[in-house]
Amino acid sequence: MSLKNILRNVLYDNLEKGDGFVHKGDLERAALEHGHLGDAASRRLRKMYSEGETERRTSGRSIEYKYIPKI
Repeated sequence: MSLKNILRNVLYDNLEKGDGFVHKGDLERAALEHGHLGDAASRRLRKMYSEGETERRTSGRSIEYKYIPKI
């Protein structure tokens, strides 16, 4: 499975839980579990944010992402 699909699935699964934001570290762990590097997950998340696929919020050094589904 591609890294983008892994990240998208984790983010999508969390939409119904709370406010839908997922900590970047949790997303990197999900990528590692599927054989991808954590740094690659970070780059992909930044690209998804720049393409408008995710929303991002920061609090100090902590970054969280939320998937924005296309309608």
